[in-house]
Amino acid sequence: MMGTALNMRDPTPSQTGMPLSRCDGSLVRVGIEQLRRGRFQPRREFPAEPLQELAASIRTQGVVQPIVVRPVPDGSYEIVAGERRWRAAQLAGLRDVPVVIRAIDDKTAALFALAENVQRENLNPVDEAEGIARLIEVLGLTHQDVADALGYKREHVSHLLRITRLEPQVKALVASGSLTLGHAKVLAGIAKDAQITMAQTAAEQGWTVRRLEQQVKTQNNAVSQKNRRDPDIARLERRVGETVGSPTSLDFDEGSKNGTITFKFHSHDELEGILARLGVRVDQ
Repeated sequence: MMGTALNMRDPTPSQTGMPLSRCDGSLVRVGIEQLRRGRFQPRREFPAEPLQELAASIRTQGVVQPIVVRPVPDGSYEIVAGERRWRAAQLAGLRDVPVVIRAIDDKTAALFALAENVQRENLNPVDEAEGIARLIEVLGLTHQDVADALGYKREHVSHLLRITRLEPQVKALVASGSLTLGHAKVLAGIAKDAQITMAQTAAEQGWTVRRLEQQVKTQNNAVSQKNRRDPDIARLERRVGETVGSPTSLDFDEGSKNGTITFKFHSHDELEGILARLGVRVDQ
């Protein structure tokens, strides 16, 4: 299923310091306290309700699918695949679980952990993207390496990695399912402030990806139009800003002859300074 990139028999037992009989892929039972979380586990959250359901199943049927582990020098075992089963087994009160012990290197362990989560446990796009980013950074993998291991096209891996450029608030909406990978790809290409506002609106109003693309295009056109405004207005804006000592924006509608002036400040003291320069006393 995983191709040559995930050949679980590649490393030799001598690489781990464990006897061959304990690293040859045999099915054994290991005390639950001897297992520990995998270093390359991409999944960050394990929702309580599904975990309780799995624990209930384990109480009646046991752990049907063995956990894949690899030995570590201190005598414990690092989970390569099956952390949900391990956590659920603890909730079910089991003292030991069935495991398959493999002598595998970091690259194979990382790819296997990511693949299991993607293919079997419905990993959300944010955790998947950050898991892939970690593989690339820590292990020096290429987009094509990851694509081959997961059965993806390289372009899909590149699109996923764009999620890592999203603001935390936007990532949360994608992780929860309020926004899709399609939404994320669009949002990754816009400025941070606009990204957050647009993402929240899209989630609240249930925008399709197409609708989001249209809104982003409309906003970009508006910004472009604003940047082409009358140079006299821009010059006046700078002069007013210099006078009051604050970044100033001036919007003027030639048609209606109406407009607004906006002063930006970051503290109460700055506000008082602006008002003082305008001749306004706040203590009156």
